[in-house]
Parts: sequence; C-alpha cells; structure tokens
Amino acid sequence: MSEEHRGEAEAGTNPEPADTRDPPKTIGGIIRHLGPGLIIAGSIVGSGELIATTIVGAEAGFWLLWIIIIGCVIKVLTQVEMGRYTISSGKTS
Repeated sequence: MSEEHRGEAEAGTNPEPADTRDPPKTIGGIIRHLGPGLIIAGSIVGSGELIATTIVGAEAGFWLLWIIIIGCVIKVLTQVEMGRYTISSGKTS
C-alpha cells in the first residue's frame, strides 16, 4: 500500500475530536454509564452458573469456551424477547 493510500484509510476510520465525548471523570458519571450493563449482566448470570462455568473452565480448559459464549448469547436473546413479550402483552413470562 502506498503512503497516500495509507493516509486515506486512517483518515476514514478515525473520528474527529469534536465528534467524541469525553469519558466520565466522576464516580457518579462512571456508575451512570456502567449501571445498565451491570443490571443486564446480573439478570443473565446467576450464582449457579457462575460456579458451574468456573468448574467447567478449571476442568476442561479453553476448548469448551465456545459453549459458554454461545450460551450467553442465547440467554441475552431470550431475556430480550421475554422482556418484549411482557411489555407488549402485559403478562409475565
């Protein structure tokens, strides 16, 4: 790749400094940004799963990591759809 093409590729992927927001500097700002993710993570991963996945990881190593990742993705999709059903129908899932 020539030098002029390299400059074009970098310019297209880097946002301008005016387009980005500064990171939060206060504890409240950090918690405000992390809060929704922590709530979702807490609702998806229970204590039993935390223990089970730790034991599986210790015994099997990294070759079963893909099962945990697929399981987490399926659980997220299930939680989202159950939330949508509850909101749209008014019934608990």
